Parts: sequence; C-alpha cells; structure tokens
Amino acid sequence: MSVVAACSLLEGILMGADCRVAFRQPGCEEVFIDNCLKLFEIGESSAIGFVGSLPLASQIVRALFKQAPNRRTDPVSLHNWLPRLFRFECAKFSQFPRVQVSYLVASTIPSHGNIIERQAAVDLLNYMFFSTDRKTKSGWFDAKLISLLNTPQDAKWIGIPAPRNLLYRLDSRDFTRRRYMPLNFVAIGSGEKIKEKIANIREMIFAAHVGNYHMEMIWLGTAMETYLKEVDEKTVGGPVPDDETGLGRCDGAGAKQQTFLSRWLRNSV
Repeated sequence: MSVVAACSLLEGILMGADCRVAFRQPGCEEVFIDNCLKLFEIGESSAIGFVGSLPLASQIVRALFKQAPNRRTDPVSLHNWLPRLFRFECAKFSQFPRVQVSYLVASTIPSHGNIIERQAAVDLLNYMFFSTDRKTKSGWFDAKLISLLNTPQDAKWIGIPAPRNLLYRLDSRDFTRRRYMPLNFVAIGSGEKIKEKIANIREMIFAAHVGNYHMEMIWLGTAMETYLKEVDEKTVGGPVPDDETGLGRCDGAGAKQQTFLSRWLRNSV
C-alpha cells in the first residue's frame, strides 16, 4: 500500500510519498523494494500520486499519459475526466475489484483566486496560540494568515490573491471526488497515520513560512522522515533515493517535483 500525503496551503499544495512496493510470488514470502516513484506531473499545474495495487495503478497511469497529449490537461478538465478514465481502466483489469487503488490529485488554477474557509484559519490560530496540545512552539506566524481574520466574523469564505487550490482524492471502485480545502491535509494508504505527524507541526507547514517554498517543503519532509523512521508498517517506508522524486509542489507557476530531503524547490517555482 504505502503512503501519499498532501497539504493544501494558502499558496499552493505540497505533496509527498514514500517509494516502497511489495511483490509476492506464489509460495514465497512478500518482498519489499524501495524504488517506486508514486508522484507524477500531469499537465502544466497538476500532480498525481497513488497507493494500492501496483499493477492496477500502473495500468491506469499508462493510460493517463498515453491519452493526455490528445486531451485538455488543465485542472478543471482533469477534474472532470480522471474519474471516468479510472473507472474505464478498472473495468478492464482482470483482478478488479479484488484489488484496489487510490489517488491524490493536486492542481492550481492561476486564473482564479484561492478560497479559504475562515473557520479553518480561526482553528489554526487558536491551536497556535491557545492549545495545550501544541507540539511545536516556535512563535512564528505569517501576517498573511492573521490578515484573514480582518474580515467580517460572519463571512464563511475568504478570497485571497493566490492561485486556486484544487486537491481531491479518488478511491476505487467509483472514484468519487473528495475535495480538501486550503489549510487542510490528507494522507492515503497504509501509512495514513502520517497525518498525526503533520498535525504535530502544522503551524510550521501552514502558518510560519507562507509562500517560502523551501521551508514549507522542509517541514513536510520532516514529518515524513519522522514517520518513516518510527512506523511499524512493512508496506510503508523507504525515502526516495537521491536521484529520484518524492516531494512536489503545485502553485501558480506549475507543478514541480523534488527529491525527498535532498533538493528543495527553488524560488522560481
């Protein structure tokens, strides 16, 4: 199974994944190999990550990249097309539905401003300033987050001048879209408990370095590294090798991938 995680920020979306896959031959023990890329760029401003059955996920990804050059791959078109494509490919797979697969899709829409739920900002600031369960007590926060509260208290949604985030999950069998709004995070796969590590340092990811791609990525990488060192789950593990890719970011300038804990996104992203 493994794990793919994503954080929908004020400005852009972070994604991260492990690189473990499991193989089992009849009559043999399961073998784990740490060399699988699970994050891919699609179009100019989208990225996709998977967990679950490797043969099924591979068939779907191959079909996606085979058809993508002849289709619109802007975020809205992908949002409408991917569930249909995934259902079609699953129907052709002989072992489905005995095997399952899940995807996280992250896109940004530069032509639309980002929409923030005001209550999400309130909850994050209340955690930072008043929670007794707070794990990271840095005292750092970005003025952009504070400015969200300079809005009417009865406002449910706040528009900000940043590209629109579009983060959603697709699970077999039906691949119904489940969206996650900014200032929220999600993880899929057998390592989904990594959400606890992200929650422990969420103020550093979401609030301390808004728009600082280096620092935001480092803190997500820290959560993933800590989890991978502590987890007692054979199907999760293996930081991505130095010449491969396990972390990525989507923002107004497109989707970029970066090596897990070895290279960080540059300011030109």
